Amino acid sequence: MAVRARARPSAVLAGPGPDAVLASAARDVPTPDTGSLRGDLRAFGQAVAANLASPVALALLRTYVSETGRAEGIELVARAFWDERFALAATMVRRAIERGELAPEADAELMIETLVAPLFLRTLVTAKPITSAYVDRIVDAVLAAHGT
Repeated sequence: MAVRARARPSAVLAGPGPDAVLASAARDVPTPDTGSLRGDLRAFGQAVAANLASPVALALLRTYVSETGRAEGIELVARAFWDERFALAATMVRRAIERGELAPEADAELMIETLVAPLFLRTLVTAKPITSAYVDRIVDAVLAAHGT
């Protein structure tokens, strides 16, 4: 696996396959079950932020972003990775619906995108720090937007 901040596309494709990358992500960013949606989103956001700070995750992310659509195979790996990660993260929303914290029509994908997008923006674009307080503010915004 590429460990520098800029990985070559061939290094990503020649490195661990999608299953290994997914297993690593599931280990590094587990889907929490704290008993509340706020707790789950906060723990998940903190784990994503910590993962984004790792050199390996950052190298892979930058490669996926810069090479998707240009390097054969990267888009397929990235799509499989993100589809699986969003499906796993959606369990937090399903549990919240079952507990009565959210309406049954809650959009899990939109909630997760809204939570993680600012983290990726700070990591890839603005280089601003991601603090626990910042993650809490994002969680508050996500919950307010979905009526909780």
